[in-house]
Amino acid sequence: MMNTRKIFLAVGFLVLFIGAGGTVVNAGGTEPATAQLINSTITHIEEALKSIDANDLAVAQEHIRAAGQSSKLILGGTIEARKQGGSRAIKNARLQLEKGNAAGAADALKEALEGFKSLLGPAKAGSQGEL
Repeated sequence: MMNTRKIFLAVGFLVLFIGAGGTVVNAGGTEPATAQLINSTITHIEEALKSIDANDLAVAQEHIRAAGQSSKLILGGTIEARKQGGSRAIKNARLQLEKGNAAGAADALKEALEGFKSLLGPAKAGSQGEL
């Protein structure tokens, strides 16, 4: 069971690194490579929440680390600025879980999930600098 999770995480990282080279954001929204990274981050956050609910904190910690790694690969203009809150929430979730505070970690993960899901929508008008 644990080997299956490790394989899943390894394959997920491989997909992320292959797709990371083509990450581009335009003013109208999110490009496919960026959307893939955001979706991977969201998936790991959701799996971490499920693991916390199942009281499997070691697996939750793995997914939190994976979410943190994939979130670092999300690049580009307003996306970069908007992802910072979600990234801070992932870090907070990791710290809360290390302290044994599963409820605090779950709250931080929910905040991160909301932040990263907001990145999938079009960029807010006027939020990107103009020349």
